[in-house]
Amino acid sequence: MPGITKEEVIAYLSALGPAGIQELLLELEDLWGIERIAVGHRHAPICMGPPVEMGIPVDFEVVLRDVCGQRIPVMKAVRELLGLSLADARALVDRAGEVVVAADLSRDEAERFAARLREAGAKVEVR
Repeated sequence: MPGITKEEVIAYLSALGPAGIQELLLELEDLWGIERIAVGHRHAPICMGPPVEMGIPVDFEVVLRDVCGQRIPVMKAVRELLGLSLADARALVDRAGEVVVAADLSRDEAERFAARLREAGAKVEVR
């Protein structure tokens, strides 16, 4: 690819933030016909099998139901938890109701996310 350096690609991806990169990955998966395969959980000890084989569910998600008038504190919590830009956090919080804030989490991670968002004043659901 003439004209685009590896450093420019890295800088662009760094500016996207996690939500933007997730969106880009989904588009590339569709474009290239790639299907994502879950192979385990990133925090599982290497010597043990994947958590699913051990009977440990790892597919919890945190759903933002309502910001309960606490839009700014909830946006700050979302930014802190997900590393999003202010614009991405605002867009996510503005879609409160059925928006999945985080997915494919262990029970502990999902509860940690939910507790932080509740602390900020949001109504959340772990499912």
